[in-house]
Amino acid sequence: MTAVVEHSPSSVAACRSAEPAVPFLVAGQLHGQSVCVPAASLDEIVARIDHWTMVDENSTGHWRLHDDYSEPVTIILRPRSGLIRGTRRLAHLVRLLPGQAQGIQLSAQCGEKLTILETETLSAGAGMPCERCLLETPVSVDSVW
Repeated sequence: MTAVVEHSPSSVAACRSAEPAVPFLVAGQLHGQSVCVPAASLDEIVARIDHWTMVDENSTGHWRLHDDYSEPVTIILRPRSGLIRGTRRLAHLVRLLPGQAQGIQLSAQCGEKLTILETETLSAGAGMPCERCLLETPVSVDSVW
């Protein structure tokens, strides 16, 4: 998975601590106890929460970009093959803010609602880009994670 890390003009010259190697955290309740574990991809997030619900029907789960990220991260998603016509399988940009809890549905920059169960992540340059997402993306995007 490729994610675009956004930098504000003022932060480019500033020194930053290294960001975590694993970008996401999955948190929730399992057997009545709080849990929080790292995850490297959306598929891993879904698998972790799915496992929790299988072993404890009262479990809860959500995910977020790791709190140690100092700036937003943009991930590239598109609907999985076979769910919609090929001409509508656009690569959408989803902006994640550090520490902000996420659920099963994400909003692309263009306003399109995407369900993480029905998407696949893409690397930079792959897929047909959504022009509306590109127009709505902050100009300060300048590096790839």
